[in-house]
Amino acid sequence: MVDGSNPQGTTHEIILQHFLLGIILFFEALILILNIIIPSPKRFKTSLDNQNNKKQLFLSEKSDAELRAVLKNVDAISTLNKAQLTNLILSNQKALENLKLEERKKYLTGMTNQEIRSLLKGVTGVSRLRKSELVEMVMNQDRIKKSNVQ
Repeated sequence: MVDGSNPQGTTHEIILQHFLLGIILFFEALILILNIIIPSPKRFKTSLDNQNNKKQLFLSEKSDAELRAVLKNVDAISTLNKAQLTNLILSNQKALENLKLEERKKYLTGMTNQEIRSLLKGVTGVSRLRKSELVEMVMNQDRIKKSNVQ
């Protein structure tokens, strides 16, 4: 800084420092006020977002033809690409129900015949059926149970 021999130069330097400090404080306050008035958008995660992420991951593994099969009974535009089809499925309740049925069918197909037969206890004639027929019987029972609940 300046030595004590020039009191006029010291005064100007102190005034300049205070002026710069005032400008800095003004801009800091302005930034703070703008952040209060216009907050940055924040997206809160919910369990619904988590469910949709899981469904989106499941759908991302499917081909365009498989995604269109999920939308078979849904009125959709045939020119949509894979990402748009995925978003459409996630936003349509009937398509989500079809997706649940397909997920259930995939799960049942992964089971052994014995495990599937155990789900069909009380139904006669299941011992001679093939796996695909057993899966269809379980799916039909699920539909019947669902329609009785509604």
